[in-house]
Amino acid sequence: MTVVAGDSMEITPETVYAEGRLDLLPYVNKIVESLMLPGSGIAGFDNLSRLQELAEAGHSCLLMVEHYSNLDLPEFYYFLGRHGARGEALQRAVIAIAGMKLTLDNPGVAAFASVYPRIIICPSRTVVHLDPGKDKDRLLAIASINRAAAKALNDVKKRGKIILVYPSGTRYRPWAPDSKRGVREIDTYVKGFDYMCFVSKTGVAMRVREDAEDDMLADYMVPDVVRFTVSEPVSCEAFREKVRAATPEHADKKQAVADEIMRRLEEMHNAAVISE
Repeated sequence: MTVVAGDSMEITPETVYAEGRLDLLPYVNKIVESLMLPGSGIAGFDNLSRLQELAEAGHSCLLMVEHYSNLDLPEFYYFLGRHGARGEALQRAVIAIAGMKLTLDNPGVAAFASVYPRIIICPSRTVVHLDPGKDKDRLLAIASINRAAAKALNDVKKRGKIILVYPSGTRYRPWAPDSKRGVREIDTYVKGFDYMCFVSKTGVAMRVREDAEDDMLADYMVPDVVRFTVSEPVSCEAFREKVRAATPEHADKKQAVADEIMRRLEEMHNAAVISE
């Protein structure tokens, strides 16, 4: 089954895993570099190195990252490349979970996204708006793609790769507070992995327009001080069990895990803002 937009863009179960075109990084990096003000970079790079060591030892590893713009991933890869051979190794190890909107909505956005290794999924925020009756064929196609994505994830997660996930599932827009709430299915990632680092972000060099938030080409670039802060690796099992144990029996324990991840990221974000 295939999900198609326009004449040339399509996603099938066979194409959910994309290797990426890291050879094109220098061209994208020039754009990113032009927007980064002094003080930009990664704080806690040693924690990324520790996570990579765990991945290289055969453990499955996650990065839980705050999401503010479609430039977040290019910025992160750009800063990794500034850390020498270890950073370049991390560039090759990191695989992002990417919503299919990046591939389907616009050829320009799709070309930009194609630079980076990714596994393409259809997030729940998209499916929830579909009608089971009117959109039956599309829902079946999406389910087929998400199953293929889950298989691709299982195939690579213990091959020294690090899976980058945006637990909110969407870019944060200040006028839409729910855009910063963790999606429930993020609990499945935590359950299926061994270790994770939390990665907060301050600074936004690509802004979303409130009057055109669904049009990614309407986003505009503004130079800014952009910093990612990486926590020490934590055990996914220990984190998840602690959250579930503290959650009342009648409450949604999966959502509680997602909420605690977002709370941790917000805490790190606020601490980074204070230290700047």
